[in-house]
Amino acid sequence: MRLATPTVGGPSREIVVEREPAKIAKAARSAMESSGVRLVQEGSTAQGQWLLGKSLADRSVLVEILPIYPGRSTVKITVEGADALTRELLSRLHTDIKNKVR
Repeated sequence: MRLATPTVGGPSREIVVEREPAKIAKAARSAMESSGVRLVQEGSTAQGQWLLGKSLADRSVLVEILPIYPGRSTVKITVEGADALTRELLSRLHTDIKNKVR
């Protein structure tokens, strides 16, 4: 079942990786779990796959995996909010996902 990508307002960061979307999603799930983000929902659209989670501080976290061409994708991480906690969580997720997919 295809669901529309949720909207999360807040800062975001992107990573371009040379991996298949399924491997990226597995790494993103692992990074979210180790950062204290509970996976709430996941789905896909014609553009790509997405993972929606809730942090321990009840912030929404959206990870979008957008294929560029076979074997290469962009991972966009967005965290709800606009404070130091948001920036710290975004930085940690960005670093963890980047390390797990490289």
